[in-house]
Amino acid sequence: MRFMKFLTGYLPGYSLFLVAAHEFGHSLARCVYPFIFQGRMYKYCTTDGRTDGKRWCATTSNYDTDGIYGFCPKRDACHFPFMFQGREYHSCTSDGTTDGKLWCATTDNYDRHQKFGFCPNRGG
Repeated sequence: MRFMKFLTGYLPGYSLFLVAAHEFGHSLARCVYPFIFQGRMYKYCTTDGRTDGKRWCATTSNYDTDGIYGFCPKRDACHFPFMFQGREYHSCTSDGTTDGKLWCATTDNYDRHQKFGFCPNRGG
């Protein structure tokens, strides 16, 4: 992996994790999904290719070609769209909760993977 120093952040009210490369004047770039790494397609952050366990994502659709990436925050990013109870969602929802908290799936299909995270109060 080509080394670049990155900052990561989550913008309140948005469901995209952004990375900023120092080498590019702090310009923001978001993780691009899906992306290609070592000929394999990834739809979320991964630790593959690293020995330190840090989660990362490509900031272009093909890491193999471009070699540009950023580190992901410790929590999983929302994956849009996602399926929940046979319905496709394009933003955070409170469906399926009794407390009204907004949530999102962190994979393409909550029904199959059962992975989720909570969203900021304003939804995605």
